This record gives sequence, structure tokens and C-alpha cells, in this order.
Amino acid sequence: MEKLFAAACASEKDNSPQGNVAPKGMEAEPVELFKYDYDAENQGIRLTDYSGEKIKVKVPDKIDGEPVVGISATCFEAGTIIEVYFPATVKYFVWGGKKSTNLQTDTQTIIPYGVTSIGYEAFKGCSRLTSVTIPDSVTSIGSSAFSECSSLTSVTIPNSVTSIGDYAFYKCSSLTSVTIPDGVTSIGDYAFYWCGSLTSVTIPDGVTSIGSSAFYGCSSLIATYKGIQYNYSQRGELYDAING
Repeated sequence: MEKLFAAACASEKDNSPQGNVAPKGMEAEPVELFKYDYDAENQGIRLTDYSGEKIKVKVPDKIDGEPVVGISATCFEAGTIIEVYFPATVKYFVWGGKKSTNLQTDTQTIIPYGVTSIGYEAFKGCSRLTSVTIPDSVTSIGSSAFSECSSLTSVTIPNSVTSIGDYAFYKCSSLTSVTIPDGVTSIGDYAFYWCGSLTSVTIPDGVTSIGSSAFYGCSSLIATYKGIQYNYSQRGELYDAING
């Protein structure tokens, strides 16, 4: 069954491992419209380019007898794609910064179950994105994944995530709420840089590494770590407590 990543309308109602199916009767795009290579690490096909002209695309589940496991940053960089239906075989996608800035109608995104990593600049510059739900199949949030999403107010990070990359939520100026789950062990440099609307965050005891500018510019922030609260002016002490 297909899992839906609806870039413009995010109509997925079921965030179970099966996800939503594509509209009845919708056929996968012909293989010849894609460029691709073989991803040896994930043992399948990575799509690198789409030359079709549709705004709603169903990705094939196999090419040359191999499962489609990844979507690269360049795959849907051109054109006006608003909805992509991924097959259940997809393990990761990188929705590149250039493409993301074209998704100006995007307000809510539900990332499909089965995706294990959110890559570099995956949603960078989605200026109308207000909320995002990340499934518990994801283990890492990559560098600049949600940077400069200026309307993003909340994000749900599951317990499966172990690392939040550099610049992950850089300049998300409207972000007021984020829950860092217990599974996270590292928070990258500039991860929440200049998230000026963020007023409180609890950092799990298991975090043992944090970048020196992770919360720079969050002037109203009260961060709690191992039961101790740190205000913005005490962020150096917070970093020292975490990094040891």
C-alpha cells in the first residue's frame, strides 16, 4: 500500500505503517520519466530526476526489478509537483531546498511512515509550513532539514529520533513548541538558532552532545536539563553541563 506525502494539501488521515493509498485508478508514472541510480547501502533504486509534467505523481515501487528506496534532492526540483505518492519501499527522501521554496501552499506535512531519515535541506524555506508530524520510523533529522520555515509553530519529534542535525530548525522564528524525545543523544550546532518565539524546552538526560550555538538568539528561552532550569544568559552553563 502506498504512503502519501502530500506536499500541498497533506490529506493523510492514517499515520500507520500502511499509510494512505493513492487515489483509486491512479497509475504509477512510467519508468522512462525517471533518472535513477543504485543505492548499494539501502539495496535499491534512488530516483534522481523526474521529467514528467504532472502535478500529482505516483512513484513506481520497482525499477529494473529492484525496489525504489530513496528520493534524492534533485528528483522533483523542476516543475510544479504538489503531491507525491511514495511506495512502501521508500526508506528516505531529500526534498531539496529549491523545490521546497516552490511549495508556497504548504501548511501541514505528514511525513510517511517508513522514512528513516529526513535529509539535508529537506524542507528548507517552506515559508507557509505551520506544522509537521514525523513518524516513529525516522531516526535522524538532517542538517538544515527545516531551516527558515518561518511559519512553523510546532513540530512533533518521535522517540525513535536519536540526533538533531546542525541548523535543523535554524531561524524558525515562529516555533513556539518543540518536544525533544528521550531517544535524542545529540543536538547539532545552530539547531534552534534564532528561534525567537521558543520560550521553553526540556532537554532529555540522555543528550550528551550539543552545539555551542544550538539555542543562540532564543532570548526568552528557559531550558530544563536534569531538573535544572537555565535562562538564555546561562546557556553557556547549559552547554557545559551537557557536554561535560
